[in-house]
Amino acid sequence: MKVQSHNKYKLWAMTLVELLLVIFVIAVLAALLLPVNPHDGRGSNRIRARVEMAGLATAVEDYEADYNRLPLGDYVTNKSITCGISSAEIQGFRKIDGTELVATNSNLILILMDIDSGINAGHKFNPKHIKYLNAKLSGDTNSSGVGVDYQYRDPWGNPFIISLAADQSSFVRDAFYACPDLFVSHTPTPLINTDGIFEWHGKVMVWSRGLDGKTSMTAPANSGVNKDNVVSWE
Repeated sequence: MKVQSHNKYKLWAMTLVELLLVIFVIAVLAALLLPVNPHDGRGSNRIRARVEMAGLATAVEDYEADYNRLPLGDYVTNKSITCGISSAEIQGFRKIDGTELVATNSNLILILMDIDSGINAGHKFNPKHIKYLNAKLSGDTNSSGVGVDYQYRDPWGNPFIISLAADQSSFVRDAFYACPDLFVSHTPTPLINTDGIFEWHGKVMVWSRGLDGKTSMTAPANSGVNKDNVVSWE
C-alpha cells in the first residue's frame, strides 16, 4: 500500500509540472499572436524601437566603412548634427556648443536605403547601390516605418532622432541629450561629461520620443515627458 501511495504522489507531481509547462507555452503563444497595440508604450513596441534604432546605427557604420564618410550628402559641418527634431522642440539648443539641427531624417534615409530621389537622385551619395537599411514603407506620414516623405518613424509614428559625429571625431553630441539641464538630478550613464556638455563615445546616437511623443528641455531626462524616451546608448 505504501508503494502505491508513493507512486500516486509521484504521478500527481508530474501532472503539475506538465500543467505548468502547458500554461507557459500558451502564454508565450498568446504574446506572439496577439496584435501589437500602437498605443502601448511597454513591451513589444519598446523592444521594436530598440531593434530599429540598432539597425539604423549599424547602417550608418556600414556606410561609413564603405565610403569613408558619414551619410550626410553634401551637408558640411565641423560639429555634430542631429536629424529628426526641430529647433522649436529644443528651446535654446544653440546654447549647446558643437551641435547643429536638421528638422527631418529623410536625407539620411534616402542615402541609406539607396532611394533614387531628393538628395540621392541618381544615387549621387550611394553610387554602389547598397541598401544599408531595410525598413518597411508606411505609405503615409504618420505611421511607423519610412513614410512618403522619406522620414523614418518609430513604432508610435514619430520620427527617429539621429545624431552623427559630422566632424569625424570619436564623440557625438545629440542636440537634446547634450544639455546639462537634463541631468541635474542624476548622472547619465554611459554619456560623458565634457566641460559641462554630455556626449557619446561613438559616431551615431539614435533615440525615440516614446509612447507620448513628447520631449522637454525643462524636465529631467529620466522623468516627466522624457521618462518614456527610448535611447540607443543604454
